[in-house]
Amino acid sequence: MIRLVVTAGNQRGKVFDLIDGKTYVLGRGHGVDIEILDIMVSRKHAEVYVRGEEAATLVSLRNTNGTLLNGNETGRHELADGDHIIIGETEIRVSFAPMVSAGPGESTAFMGNTTDMTEFMGALRFCEKCNESIPLSEIERGRAGEIDGKFYCSNCLEEMSNASEG
Repeated sequence: MIRLVVTAGNQRGKVFDLIDGKTYVLGRGHGVDIEILDIMVSRKHAEVYVRGEEAATLVSLRNTNGTLLNGNETGRHELADGDHIIIGETEIRVSFAPMVSAGPGESTAFMGNTTDMTEFMGALRFCEKCNESIPLSEIERGRAGEIDGKFYCSNCLEEMSNASEG
């Protein structure tokens, strides 16, 4: 089963399980398959077409802010386990982790190991000063950054800069 795990943004921690043979529209508009609560995301921002337990294609639709896959602008690309999608300020990790039933009448469970989940969460950075999550897109665009091995969000970097000037 293919899963999309939101690692940064308003829906951090949300998981979307994708079913074989279905096309999912991602966006902030009503009627999309996967609603992304992010004002930087277009109403219909991207599609993911699933063709098996480990085969899916990401297609960027006509959108204003683009779609990044592993830090690069993309139009259409085959997804791989561990790929990192950024739309707007929302970051999504792709997982091909198998799902199994825990038993009769019980819910399914993530069949990855702790290392897999650590890898998902390792993409997250938190501000040393305010402890807010920092989207990788902010770091890539130079809005947030690292000082002496510690990460700071754009707001805290600005406050620190102003404090050092005054």
